[in-house]
Amino acid sequence: MGKKNARWIVDIGMVILLPLLMAYSLIGEAFHEIVGTVMLALFLIHLVQNRKWLIAIPKGRYNARRIFQTVLDLLLLVFMILQPITGILMSKHLYTFITSSISRCRSPPPATGTWSMAIRPRK
Repeated sequence: MGKKNARWIVDIGMVILLPLLMAYSLIGEAFHEIVGTVMLALFLIHLVQNRKWLIAIPKGRYNARRIFQTVLDLLLLVFMILQPITGILMSKHLYTFITSSISRCRSPPPATGTWSMAIRPRK
């Protein structure tokens, strides 16, 4: 399998899993955590596959459009990192060995999910 096919598989996998994650009330908590863990793995693979983009951020000329697009992309990156962290801290099924008194906080993942959808870059 070539690099391009591997990227497509990861990207398509993320596209398929995202609606499942948003259907939390339909799929249940345990399956939501499993799908979220797979999404995290795919996201990390996606970052490794596209590391040249991250390295190229400071290079080149910045016009208003590129600044705006880069800020949106970086905000999306921050939210995509915060979502699994807060989800793991709130886990009731897969990551019960990590959860603590912090797990009483129930609002960060929905909030980060909402914001990540709101700032999603449109190209």
